[in-house]
Amino acid sequence: MRFWVFVAVLAVYLSVSPAFADSEKTTQSYRRANDLIGMLKYDMLRDSTIEKILMIYPPPVKELIAALDCEDDIIIKNVLITLGKLENIDEEYVPEIILLFRRGELEPLSIAVILANIGIAAVPYLIESIKNPVGIDPEILVITIELISYRHDGLEAFLPEISLLLESSDTRVRNYAARILGSLGVDARSASAKVIETFSIEGENLPREAAITLAKTGFSDDVDVKHAITLFENEDERFEICAASALARTPGYKEEGIKLLLNILEDSGHHDQTWAINLLKEFGPRQDIVDALSGLLAGDSAYLRVEAAQALFELGVVTDEVKNTFIYLSTSDKVEPYVRTDAFGALAMMEPENQIYVNELISLTYSEDFFERDNSVASLGRLGKLALPALPRLKWMSKYDQFHFVGRDFNIRATASNAIERIESELLE
Repeated sequence: MRFWVFVAVLAVYLSVSPAFADSEKTTQSYRRANDLIGMLKYDMLRDSTIEKILMIYPPPVKELIAALDCEDDIIIKNVLITLGKLENIDEEYVPEIILLFRRGELEPLSIAVILANIGIAAVPYLIESIKNPVGIDPEILVITIELISYRHDGLEAFLPEISLLLESSDTRVRNYAARILGSLGVDARSASAKVIETFSIEGENLPREAAITLAKTGFSDDVDVKHAITLFENEDERFEICAASALARTPGYKEEGIKLLLNILEDSGHHDQTWAINLLKEFGPRQDIVDALSGLLAGDSAYLRVEAAQALFELGVVTDEVKNTFIYLSTSDKVEPYVRTDAFGALAMMEPENQIYVNELISLTYSEDFFERDNSVASLGRLGKLALPALPRLKWMSKYDQFHFVGRDFNIRATASNAIERIESELLE
């Protein structure tokens, strides 16, 4: 009898003790989180403290949100930064985070970044809040959806709901909804008729926002294309390329659109030649596109030369002429600084075994020219893991307290952080 009592007690102990252990472990984890959150009041310890908080699992989202109720501006700022770096916030916290928009003392874009990190799961809550924006500016809600569209795939699943935002009485919401549809590209082509209906006024041309959206989506089958093109007639050259792009993305009008884009590319006086380059390379290495791009390599504009050479390289057209163009632009004193950094970046990708080009970009991060510094950092980011030797320099540039430049250079912190993220993510693959 005693034996069976012992067995029963042992069984209960074994079944319960893991739960107690997990509970104790979780309690200790959150206690440590609160201790670390308290350390966020010291700006000099911020980065190391945030790294420690990010290592806690599950993430202490509840504790971080609660910490925003304090009156210490430094803690509030650093807590928002920490929340913005978390990548595994559970969907259940979305409504609570959206309510933070009501608090005027909190930076709304910081809250938008937090929701953008959560991703597609936050979209239904944001759309519902736009319909009933009690105490919240609906503009920031739709801006948040736009941020999500740039960071995550899958927003096309909410195409009907986003299209309905075009019916909003708030002009800002309508404009941002159109931009979101444009970011979805041809996946949002079915909404083109709705865009035209929303923004067209009898006797007037389409506003620029709508024209740019349609340039990215193309026209759906229920749109009278011939009539729609007349809505783009405007003295502004930007409308001409929008119309050409819209046609190129519309079934049955692709060749007509590409021909118009090629005409723009060959017009040396057109202000949208660069945009035409970026649009044309989407259609692959067709001979007419390759010939038109190659024709720019010997032109007068160094900027167009590097853009055309870059487009040809991306299309897989790696000729001696392309390479020589990059070499000339990387060494010439007659070109703009950002052209030189783009050329070095392209050469580094063409010859990944040659470290000299990465070293040149690293040296340009010390340039006295702001644009050259900023563009060299961006070029290093585009190189991904090829720019591994640049990590120490980029990490230094991403630190606010260690950055000794002034003015616009503070913006380079974000560029450097993005470059670091790209490099480190490729190293993990």
